[in-house]
Amino acid sequence: MSTPKLTVLIPTRDRCTTLASTLQSCLAQQHPNFHIIVSDNCSTDGTAEMVAGIRDKRLHYVRTPHRLSMTGNFEFSLSLVEDGYLMHLGDDDGLILDGASEVARIISATGADAVNSA
Repeated sequence: MSTPKLTVLIPTRDRCTTLASTLQSCLAQQHPNFHIIVSDNCSTDGTAEMVAGIRDKRLHYVRTPHRLSMTGNFEFSLSLVEDGYLMHLGDDDGLILDGASEVARIISATGADAVNSA
């Protein structure tokens, strides 16, 4: 099996301070086929500028066309993923170091369609 593509979806709105820490944990991942999508729900707190200041080809920023409900932003972010495995991550959460590589290892070893953490 080839290296699984993993995409982290981070819906956010007006939480650039906590989002910065969340992104730091994501950008520390070493998995070679790893992508991060920030779905910004029309923030007014500098979220766009903070994300634009991060130069990493794995990071993609998308602003919703208009303000959505929390569920709407969640659904919008899902529509941005074309293939591979995905993780939804809160804008105030983080990934453990090498977590993405461990998930990819489990997928490759088992052929799992989904991996869940308790």
